[in-house]
Amino acid sequence: MGRNKLIEKAMLLPMSKLYGMGVAVRNRMFEWHLLKQHKFDIPVVVVGNLSV
Repeated sequence: MGRNKLIEKAMLLPMSKLYGMGVAVRNRMFEWHLLKQHKFDIPVVVVGNLSV
């Protein structure tokens, strides 16, 4: 059982690094105004992946 966990971690670590790099690039694009932010006239509540 311990070996399976080690294999899972070894596989997931590179993927998590790639995801983190993608998020960092996306955030920089917002800072550099390459991606557009949207503002709404009404309050927006966001809970996890749910939006109201």
